[in-house]
Amino acid sequence: MNATTTTSSPYAAIAKMRREFPQSYVIQLATVNSQGKPKVRSVLFEDLKTSEKEQVLVSMKCSKKSNKFAKALEDGSATADGEVCWWVEDSNCQWRFSGSVDLVSDGDERRRLWDHMNAGGKGQFLLPQDAGEMQRNTEELREKQIEKLKSFGEDQSAAFDAPMEDFLVCVLRCEEIDYLNLGTLERRNWIYDDEKASYDLRKDGVCVPVVSSVKNA
Repeated sequence: MNATTTTSSPYAAIAKMRREFPQSYVIQLATVNSQGKPKVRSVLFEDLKTSEKEQVLVSMKCSKKSNKFAKALEDGSATADGEVCWWVEDSNCQWRFSGSVDLVSDGDERRRLWDHMNAGGKGQFLLPQDAGEMQRNTEELREKQIEKLKSFGEDQSAAFDAPMEDFLVCVLRCEEIDYLNLGTLERRNWIYDDEKASYDLRKDGVCVPVVSSVKNA
């Protein structure tokens, strides 16, 4: 799989790889907390799009009560720095996306992603969402889910009509994108230029995988 794109933006190559390898939908999101401690977790690559200024946006779902983001919301900060690593197993390719992470708690984008999710994904938000809360077993967890469903009355399907209160969209605005093909050793690195509303291809060549192609990475 060659990720070369004839345009200044890597978006087309990323979108093409998502279409060709739909089974590769798990990504790793890394952030740093207020104490400077790194945190990384696996999340689902829910959506890919561009902003009005052609900036690549990577969307993930999350919970308002999760330890991942609850502190940021509590502090009134809806934006933080983060990096996503996407390993596409069957292509031997790795993508890294770095930039600012926005937490979206309302609006059309949140509703669009909710409508795109299947019932299983939506059903997670019927389960207890308090950070650190544990149940003894799956049966107890299921009982709490059923109890929450009953609160919607006879038409329980209405539970999924609108986004749950704790449902958030986590959007990474990609300021830097890095591509590595372990099969061919191809390496590309793009930096987003806000004034030009486009990506500059900063690095394009081959590189030993264990050595970063970017000096300040």
